[in-house]
Amino acid sequence: MRKIMKAPHQLPTLEQLKPHLPLLASLKLNGVRGRLEEGVSYSSSGKVHRNVHVQNWFERLMVGMDDCIVDGEIYSPTVRGVQLSGICNSYRKELPPDVGFHVFDMLTRDEWYKGGEPDFGYRYLRMKQHAGLCEHARREQEQERVCVIPQHPISFVEHLTPWLETIWADGGEGLMVRTYTGKYKHGRATFREANIWKLKQYDLYVGTLVDIEAQTTIAEEAVRERDQFGHLKQPGRKADRAELPAAGVLICRLSDGTEMRVGAGLTKAQRAQIWNGWPIDRGRRLKIKASVLDMKDKHIQTSFVGWC
Repeated sequence: MRKIMKAPHQLPTLEQLKPHLPLLASLKLNGVRGRLEEGVSYSSSGKVHRNVHVQNWFERLMVGMDDCIVDGEIYSPTVRGVQLSGICNSYRKELPPDVGFHVFDMLTRDEWYKGGEPDFGYRYLRMKQHAGLCEHARREQEQERVCVIPQHPISFVEHLTPWLETIWADGGEGLMVRTYTGKYKHGRATFREANIWKLKQYDLYVGTLVDIEAQTTIAEEAVRERDQFGHLKQPGRKADRAELPAAGVLICRLSDGTEMRVGAGLTKAQRAQIWNGWPIDRGRRLKIKASVLDMKDKHIQTSFVGWC
């Protein structure tokens, strides 16, 4: 299975972007990543989105586009990504009326599976000129729900600063920045490959570790049903999960009493060390980065940075 492209975890400074000018920048959306192939919508991990309304929608829009694989974001301006992901992975929940699909990239099947795709600058022009997806959207009277994400030319990195400040002041996530010559990387790009980056605002916090939860996996004896596409469903019962000898979630408390759950940013060795040594690390202070983007103003996208 070939994965969709993701930006590196490391955030660049403006100085680090200067050698790669000119660049193309677009808004970073807080939605659900999707890959469309043969009328089926797949998640960033390659699993089929279970929602029957999502699949029916894209099956209609992708008629006659069997040679294309489309990479984009299922996005709603009124529903955050966490909630939208839950809708896309439920069977029959209705989609928000303002949901749309925003196209990041488009490759032919040969380019996707065999390589040899043109530079991103050319692919972007090809997307804008491609009649298929937007034409079918117009036919379905859904033209406002399908669009190619506008890419804005950037000749000076200093132009990014006021734009980012405006985005963050309005509660947005940030920007995605790409080079004109970038190739499509299957999986997460590295910082040195210099083809895509994210400019995103994180807040740093210091918390105290108060508890941990075990990392879990699907138990061998779990009973799993298949969805309408024949794929195995994730088990919904706790009894169908088996604990691993590793820390899955760190439960931390900030100085104002706020509780924060941190599951990302830990290496396999760190997870095992914390679990095997517990409760030695209880009360230890740690640094956390997080975005406050939840509709209920909760900390989301939390990540372990290091110990204090």
